[in-house]
Amino acid sequence: MPIPEATPGRLLRVIVGVRQGGRLVDGDELWVATPGDSSPTPDWGTAGSVPALGTIFAGETMSSFAPFESQRAGMDRQVAGMESRGSGAVQLWVQWPRIETISRAYDWSNLDAYVSYLTEK
Repeated sequence: MPIPEATPGRLLRVIVGVRQGGRLVDGDELWVATPGDSSPTPDWGTAGSVPALGTIFAGETMSSFAPFESQRAGMDRQVAGMESRGSGAVQLWVQWPRIETISRAYDWSNLDAYVSYLTEK
């Protein structure tokens, strides 16, 4: 399947969704670097115009695919090191079929546990 945006040196976000009977049942997302020369390095001008590294927003990714309690120890370690890595946000991955396990029946408890934990930190 040709992708017109896949020119040399580009970083592409690819999202795949799986539907059954018109309902989204699974999906995934990945980043793909296309081979080739990337765009030229930006010309920052004088040294005084270069943004400080601490002002460039950075974040981290976490997954809510597993039950919260089984992930808590690893999340404690990741969150504890975020400041030293300069991270200021969390991207939390969610699989919708784990929330809507049957049509129009929603179980938010696992996602709520992740969100509560992260907002307390």
